[in-house]
Amino acid sequence: MSKLDNFKLFIISRIFGLIFVIIAILLLISLLSFNKDDVSLGYVNSSLNTINYLGEYGAHISGFLMVLLHYSSYLIPFFFLITGIKLVFGVKFKNFVIRFFSLLIGLG
Repeated sequence: MSKLDNFKLFIISRIFGLIFVIIAILLLISLLSFNKDDVSLGYVNSSLNTINYLGEYGAHISGFLMVLLHYSSYLIPFFFLITGIKLVFGVKFKNFVIRFFSLLIGLG
């Protein structure tokens, strides 16, 4: 591989790492501000007020994760955070897809 290819991989891994860290932070904020009275999956409320800090989208995401995994859903943002930090700092790891699906299967 040439130096340009190595540099491209370096930049791409850092960008994906930052994206994963941002996703982790947004998921964690969404889950921490979860309210059972918000409109979400399987729950319809006549009130149009959403208490979730990320608004209607955050209410739907946190509601879906709470219905699907309940309190185990708090582990998903930490998985993305750890993976993102590893990518940002260039730590080598293998089998990301296998680890992600085994986390989901283990939580279920």
